[in-house]
Amino acid sequence: MRNMIRKLMAASVAAAATMAVVSCSSGAGADAAKSIVAFMPSTSNVYLAACAQAAREEAERNGYSLKIIENNFDQAEEDQQVQQFLATGERPAAILWWPSVVDAAINSTRQLAEVAPLIQTDQTLTPKLAEHVKAYGGVDQAEIGKISGEMALTARDEAVAHGMQLHSPQGNMLEFSFGPGYTAGLDRTAAFKEATKAAPFNILHNEPTGFDTQAGYEAASQIIPQYKDKGIDFIFTHNNDMAVGVVRALKQNGLTPGKDVIVIGGNLAGDTAPLLAGEVYGAVVQSPVIEGMLAMRSVIQYIETGQVTDDEQYLPPNPELPAFDPKTPPLRVAFQPNVVVNKDNYRTLRLWGMDVPTLVPA
Repeated sequence: MRNMIRKLMAASVAAAATMAVVSCSSGAGADAAKSIVAFMPSTSNVYLAACAQAAREEAERNGYSLKIIENNFDQAEEDQQVQQFLATGERPAAILWWPSVVDAAINSTRQLAEVAPLIQTDQTLTPKLAEHVKAYGGVDQAEIGKISGEMALTARDEAVAHGMQLHSPQGNMLEFSFGPGYTAGLDRTAAFKEATKAAPFNILHNEPTGFDTQAGYEAASQIIPQYKDKGIDFIFTHNNDMAVGVVRALKQNGLTPGKDVIVIGGNLAGDTAPLLAGEVYGAVVQSPVIEGMLAMRSVIQYIETGQVTDDEQYLPPNPELPAFDPKTPPLRVAFQPNVVVNKDNYRTLRLWGMDVPTLVPA
């Protein structure tokens, strides 16, 4: 699939319904050649806030202004914002594009690409979107699901080795996924199943939940009592922020996280206290700081060169920050590095010149 996307992109290079502007580092008369517009979900989410700040700082370091138009993880709202933006006649140097539901975002993607070069981030770059997108810089959502699945397999082996009695031969599992229809959640669920298909878990229920601690708590408070009598051995949440709420709900239902139930935290976000206490087995460092920086670097490199390097790479998990040359064409597809974090390596792990609290602000 990724090779198909790369080929389609290579061919394409030749060829609240109110705008919520949350960051604009220049006035209304800013030079269009130095202006960038981003469409992305709401920065009320801690991950999105850190990502937006990193993108803004990278833009400003390189002499560009950034305007961000937010939606509430809602493709219909984002589509309407796109129409409002197009009506202004604004023509920035480039657009950073974060669709919420990629299958429903094709028309907006096409229309934006007619206004300015489009660089996508975060959500899966499908072949239909790739026809209109110059480059991709950000996370591989399927990779997060894959790593989470591998982590869950290791956790199960360790738990059984330490005497945990599972409620089914495979271990009973609940999954709390991102909000309904959100593409990243669908990708993570599918990749988790693929990573564990040789020794699958017994998935009792998958609950589309949301993104933050409160959403995790509210969903888990409803779902855990329904399945407690069947026996819950493992819980997979799509991010650690939701896992924090799940941990709280487990305790209120008389279950000890990390002992009675093993919680896999998806990507690290939000409160790290349960992770450091061993109540969450582990999570994946999907740094919003790196994502924002990487996406903006791809944008700037394309603006400066008008070209891309026809390649797809997972960038290495170097402990030091990679150098940046804006005069070098960006990779066609650049995926940020992802590593597992737990209570044992939380304080020593370094990635791109940052420790974990800097990589993933709480």
